[in-house]
Amino acid sequence: MREGTFWAIFLSSGSLMFGYDSGLLATIIAQPEFINYFNNPTGALLGGIVSSYAAGAAIGCVYTGYFGDRIGRKWTIHIGAVIALVGSLLQTAAVNVDMLIVGRTVTGFAIGSFFGSIPLYQSEVARSKNRGLMVALHSAAISVGYALSNWIGFAFYWVHESQAQFRVPIAFQMLPALLLTIAVPFMPNSPRWLVECGRYDEAWEVTKKLQFDSREMEEQELRAEFDAIKDQTIYEKETEVTQLKELFSRPSYRRRLFLASMIQMGTQLVGGGVINYYQTIIYRSLGIDGYQVLLIAAAYGTVGPIATGVSTAYVDKWGRIPTLIASQAAVLVVFIIVTALSAVYGSSDNRGGQIAIIVFIFLFSISFSCGYNTVWAPYSAEIFPTSIRARGVGIATFLNFSTQIVLSQVSPIALESIEWKYYIVFIGFDVILLALFCTMFPETKGKSLEEINGLFGDVVVHEEFGSDKQDIGLAEHRV
Repeated sequence: MREGTFWAIFLSSGSLMFGYDSGLLATIIAQPEFINYFNNPTGALLGGIVSSYAAGAAIGCVYTGYFGDRIGRKWTIHIGAVIALVGSLLQTAAVNVDMLIVGRTVTGFAIGSFFGSIPLYQSEVARSKNRGLMVALHSAAISVGYALSNWIGFAFYWVHESQAQFRVPIAFQMLPALLLTIAVPFMPNSPRWLVECGRYDEAWEVTKKLQFDSREMEEQELRAEFDAIKDQTIYEKETEVTQLKELFSRPSYRRRLFLASMIQMGTQLVGGGVINYYQTIIYRSLGIDGYQVLLIAAAYGTVGPIATGVSTAYVDKWGRIPTLIASQAAVLVVFIIVTALSAVYGSSDNRGGQIAIIVFIFLFSISFSCGYNTVWAPYSAEIFPTSIRARGVGIATFLNFSTQIVLSQVSPIALESIEWKYYIVFIGFDVILLALFCTMFPETKGKSLEEINGLFGDVVVHEEFGSDKQDIGLAEHRV
């Protein structure tokens, strides 16, 4: 295993923490001891507990967008891991709702930094032929963390008359934070970030360390790839303005930002966030209660990682956009059926109808996980040039969590007041997203991060690695 592959996999522990904390609240709000201790928070108060996490994450994305370029991806992740430990401890020790909200906000900040910086690092240490797989590990780990939190929540349901019923599951999230805190200082910096800083000798040594395998390539082949990365970065630094305003004023950058923002916001707008956070409420509204609610939630959380795992293994073969379109089309159809079934059977005693609703909620998870959940992370990270990648991903991720904040506040109120009619909003968003994916998103499969510039009309110094196209004047920069 290449060292770059090892670190890409290891960093997924931070992604797992995000998934775990996302699924955690869906289970602990159904735990009797949590309900009794915090006086059964509902409506706007429950929305506040959920959205505080997203609010912290949104701020963390802004931090990543700035410091990801200033101090590098490595130390941005490490600072996030330390903050995650503090936030997890505050949540575990919470004695009232206010302390719980503060803990979730702090943890959310750390998760926001992971959300932007981990796929960024993974995309920059992977080779083009397997970059989709390496970055999709981020999404896969989120799914695994979500499933893990559901099963742990189900297991601790049986711990009666003890606050351990909800405090121990909360405490588990400290483990990945601790692992990252200890190990990340030993991780190499991203070679592309080093090139951006002008540290070419160090960047070449790190590239060999992370990517070279004598069984698969000659060193000259890797050197040609490195020269293409370096020359493209030099060209961008010498001929383009790399200030934040360029993201909004330069047409090709503005288009990239729009695409990255839409695919990230879409992870919430498809309707999955509502089901993920409030599925236990949905199940109770169908007349299901007790341990059965948590058991169904745990089973729901398990089908996602399986579907994501299948898609992750093939995303570099299928391509990003065909996978995304197929997934989104399936999500749309399933959500329409869920809405129709909820309208007919949601308030009835028809057991068959209620079971059908749950079945299609599971099919929603499979449809989303088997494509969209695999593609959004690599796609939003790989379409930006190195000089603005951290800021571009940071803004897109900020909008993702901002969307989650709004939905977290609105959803519990809407589910109580208008019930199934709320789902119609997401059907509308699903239609819009499908249309955008079919018409505006270019395919990036198999292209290097530098070659992707050409898809947006920007200059590519090397059309293929080893080419001398537009290479005049750059030789003196090579190490």
